[in-house]
Amino acid sequence: MRKLFLLFCLLTASATQAKECLEIALRENNDRLVLEAANGSAKPGRSARAIAKDFRAIYQAVEGQKKLNAGTDALIDKLSQELLAPLTSQIQRASCVVFQINQSQKYYMLDLLSINNQPLFLEKPVGFAFKKNADFAIRLSQSARGLILRDPDADPQNGTGKAGEIFPGSKFKLMKQTNTGIFSGSVDFLLVSGHGSVSMPWDDEDEEDDSIGFNDEELTPEIFGRAKHKLAYLDSCQLGVSQSFINASRKAGSNYYMAPVISNEAGNSSTLTISYFFAALREGQLPIIALHNTRKRIYNEFKGRASRERLLYYAYPFRLYAL
Repeated sequence: MRKLFLLFCLLTASATQAKECLEIALRENNDRLVLEAANGSAKPGRSARAIAKDFRAIYQAVEGQKKLNAGTDALIDKLSQELLAPLTSQIQRASCVVFQINQSQKYYMLDLLSINNQPLFLEKPVGFAFKKNADFAIRLSQSARGLILRDPDADPQNGTGKAGEIFPGSKFKLMKQTNTGIFSGSVDFLLVSGHGSVSMPWDDEDEEDDSIGFNDEELTPEIFGRAKHKLAYLDSCQLGVSQSFINASRKAGSNYYMAPVISNEAGNSSTLTISYFFAALREGQLPIIALHNTRKRIYNEFKGRASRERLLYYAYPFRLYAL
């Protein structure tokens, strides 16, 4: 009875936290950017175009795993002061933060900016959405069943297999043992580990469309969206900024879409991310809380043993959207 009571308290507290998220909406008008929150706003003096240019430079530095030099740090500090500092008191009081963005702002690493001299993603649970009042209080059933696909080249340590053990009713397949026709019917979650390919806004127009390598084929957003699901987890480089996959997940009825916004490691930290995140869901944690706890845990495990750049590479990549 005591265990049931403690579980009830955990679930109730988790749901309350999500309902108390501070929503920060990014609004653009005539090349000016405003961050609107419940009790105030941030109105940077520079143009929206200049801010976007800085976010692009930060994204490319982190994506390229370059050493975060004084120039990159200066950009992070500048944007932190312009965008988050005016909202510091609200952020500190909030149990979690949700950034409401438009499609062109997906590469804005808002949760990498600093609050209390610490990256926001380590300080608070953070989610992203494209609409107002997105629901982050929906949890995955503890008896959920998923469709889990593994490419051993992308998941050498079998993190997907560990997720299958955590949710034993799931269907687990090696990509070499199946084909894209497996995407049909309805499941609670989709977990796919494979090599992702994404075209960024600044890429050449003739770049290939977003996809995941699938044996000799490509898993396209259209095929992916044939399987109805409530949560999508893509362990595939940069698919956290793929609007086509996000749209496909939304059309498939999903509440959540989660994927790395930059390239992520094949094995090691990506294995830990899958294991810790799905274990937290199994315990009843909301996805926004589960992701936060996962990132902090990985960051603390590698702190002191890895460079700052590697710490971000290990702990930062994944982003959660409420659809």
